[in-house]
Amino acid sequence: MHHPHATDEVIDLIASIEIQRQEMESRSGLEQSRSFALSRLQEALASEQLPENTEALNQAIRRVQALGKRPNPQQGQGKTLAGSSAKAGNHGAVRLRTRAARAAARTPAAHRR
Repeated sequence: MHHPHATDEVIDLIASIEIQRQEMESRSGLEQSRSFALSRLQEALASEQLPENTEALNQAIRRVQALGKRPNPQQGQGKTLAGSSAKAGNHGAVRLRTRAARAAARTPAAHRR
């Protein structure tokens, strides 16, 4: 059976990792938060078999890798894997990021370009 979208479990995992990454970035800095997120995402990718889930995980990995290419960490603050800005501790923003992460994971790669 063909699944056109990543599963909710993988989408939720990606959103959870991003929220943890943001919290870690505020405490420990960008590099440590990137390392944490990349290791968690790569671990999930290694055990994933559905092509739609592997694509969603690969996209999340590329986004985290791109965070390290920011010229000025202060300039890009507020950017998330989901592409929205939010303040830590704001539950409405967490819901927004989760919805945005789900929407991004469900959008076919051809439409994201």
